[in-house]
Amino acid sequence: MPTMDSLKPASRYTNEEVEWHRLAELSTSNRPDMTVCQTLWTVDFWLIFIVMATGASTAIAAINNLSQIGRALHVNDVKFFVGLVSIWSCFGRLTGGFLPDILLKKGVPRPVSLCFSTGMISITHLVLKSGAIRLGSVMIGFCYGSYWSITPPITSEIFGLTHFAATYKTVT
Repeated sequence: MPTMDSLKPASRYTNEEVEWHRLAELSTSNRPDMTVCQTLWTVDFWLIFIVMATGASTAIAAINNLSQIGRALHVNDVKFFVGLVSIWSCFGRLTGGFLPDILLKKGVPRPVSLCFSTGMISITHLVLKSGAIRLGSVMIGFCYGSYWSITPPITSEIFGLTHFAATYKTVT
């Protein structure tokens, strides 16, 4: 695999490229490699697990019951709202992929993004309760989608990459 040194002469690096390279080295140099059994004994695992269990589960419950919510609000075309959830879930996955990286560069840890998504899901339930099904569909899709692009990097940063697949599936 080519390194940064083999791609360009040293004089052509921009400050941003050097900073990203330094951050990448720091993030991989002090990363622990924990087994699933070891992760089960950490507070970090249980915090991420509880956030995922409460946030993602309530989001999927709202998505699952969107048809009933629409009928209760006397909405004729509920399929439209299901489509909104799907479209905004895609945008949530894209935004949840690049925004935590930008915030990390500014010193904000990735788990803050996960907490933000969980808070937004709580607000979304209040929006759905108020009867604003269009806005609620957009918000629930966006927040639910962002969970699935925020959680893998957090899991790999905290618990390492050696047993990543098993750890990630245990968290989610």
